[in-house]
Amino acid sequence: MRRFAPRIFAQLFGIMLLLVPVSYSQAQVLVHADVPARSRALSNIRRTPAVDRSRRDKLVRQLALRDDYRRLQVVNNDLMKQVFKPADDNQTITQKEIRSKLGEIKKLAERLRLNFGLPEVEADEPAADVALKPGLLQLDKTIMSFVDNPLLRDLRVYDAELASQAARDLKAVSRLAEALRQLANEK
Repeated sequence: MRRFAPRIFAQLFGIMLLLVPVSYSQAQVLVHADVPARSRALSNIRRTPAVDRSRRDKLVRQLALRDDYRRLQVVNNDLMKQVFKPADDNQTITQKEIRSKLGEIKKLAERLRLNFGLPEVEADEPAADVALKPGLLQLDKTIMSFVDNPLLRDLRVYDAELASQAARDLKAVSRLAEALRQLANEK
């Protein structure tokens, strides 16, 4: 039995040596035949137009506009809750927090006016003698007037009067927020 095993091993080894070069050469032929097809595919990829950047930028601007619109409402609601309905006496809002929220409201109002493309209008001057709490109520009323504007619900229809009203509301929000910030700064 011992003599038989080396002979079979040698024969199998010889057959394997003959098959390896044949299979290797066929693989090279297949690889070389694929090169022109791959180069054509790569050249076609380069010719395809890039992603439409203007459309993507428009979508990004729309998302940012929607986020600013929502953020204006959230900051306003938080401010009103903290000032008029504090949860505990320990959690009363500080003047610094009021100034911070008013600054954010002003920033959002100005950014919304620019991004909506609203016309430049003259806003009614806020009363110079306004106290903090009545001024905050007036600010809330003005923000709600802007938010409830029908122009913002249906963006497909453009009404010049509604656009002017929205612009006046945002201008008033900006000016009133600044006046209230200065008032909160003095206290």
